[in-house]
Amino acid sequence: MKKSTSGFTIVELLIVIVVIGILAAIAIVAYNGIQTRAQNARLLSALDTYEKALRQYKTLNAAWPAFTPPSGETLACLGGSFPATSDFALDKCYTLSGVNQASKSSQVNSALLTVLSNLPETAGYTLQYGSGTNLRGILYWSSTGGTIINGSTAYITYYIQGNQTCGRGEKQTDAIATSCTVYLGM
Repeated sequence: MKKSTSGFTIVELLIVIVVIGILAAIAIVAYNGIQTRAQNARLLSALDTYEKALRQYKTLNAAWPAFTPPSGETLACLGGSFPATSDFALDKCYTLSGVNQASKSSQVNSALLTVLSNLPETAGYTLQYGSGTNLRGILYWSSTGGTIINGSTAYITYYIQGNQTCGRGEKQTDAIATSCTVYLGM
């Protein structure tokens, strides 16, 4: 009498495990890409809101919102809250080699709240850019002495990971990140 055996061989089981692993890797890569695109879309939505608000403020007041940055800083963080984290001090959004380069500006926020009901949050979008350089959100600059950059006395800028297309603005890129700048005009 012949004994019947049934079941899977070790080779068949290994093939199934490899196929499941490949499918899981594809799903993880696709999920990360979707997350990045969603994060970029939220950032661009906030950028559009800030650009329109800045332009409306300029139209109503004949000047871009002015601010007095802390010593050593030239930029303002656009957004309502910038909590302290392991990479950022409270109300900071840009550090270069550990030195603060931009802070939340109550002057800019107050000016924008004259044309907006609330400020879009941008602090959730964080980019680690090399050793000791961290960015989050959208940055704003305006000239206090009439300085003109690319035909503008004000601009907003943001950074995205890698060499990507800017959703809005002029692109500058390197191996780590893409800087996108929207020049607002005179």
